[in-house]
Amino acid sequence: MADECKDISGRQQLSIVIRFIGDLNNRRIDTSNVVKEYFLGFVALDKFDAETLANKIVDFLNDLNIPLESCICLCFDG
Repeated sequence: MADECKDISGRQQLSIVIRFIGDLNNRRIDTSNVVKEYFLGFVALDKFDAETLANKIVDFLNDLNIPLESCICLCFDG
């Protein structure tokens, strides 16, 4: 999940959050297979077009060694 906003200095930045389930093979209902959500960080933005935003997200995830083939996006606004 990613969303852009201005920081206190007025600079645009992209916030990146990841949501996941720890162990899909665990069929028991316990804390290991509850949906977890973590704020990963901010990415400074100078341009706001779709290509720039997509590249910034991909670069950010690659820097954290998060495999893109494991990523699925489902976001709602409003």
